[in-house]
Amino acid sequence: MDSTWTMILMLIPFAMLYFFALRPQRQKEKAQEEMRSDIALGDRVITIGGIVGRVVNVKEETVTIETGSEKTRLVMMKTAISQRESREDH
Repeated sequence: MDSTWTMILMLIPFAMLYFFALRPQRQKEKAQEEMRSDIALGDRVITIGGIVGRVVNVKEETVTIETGSEKTRLVMMKTAISQRESREDH
């Protein structure tokens, strides 16, 4: 009986670690991946480097954004997108 309680007490910290650290991180990663896969033409995006632009082309793993008043076009990986605002937001 003592070994059962010892085992339970040893598992509690691992369970807490999973529910308070690992699980929320996985949910956040899943939400980021979902956001990146839903990028559409016309969406305003912010890259991990802080560049703000409008999506003008979408491919499987890359996007082309147009930024600035000179309409500079940048091709980048979808993983470089950190935030998205849909066309309806602006």
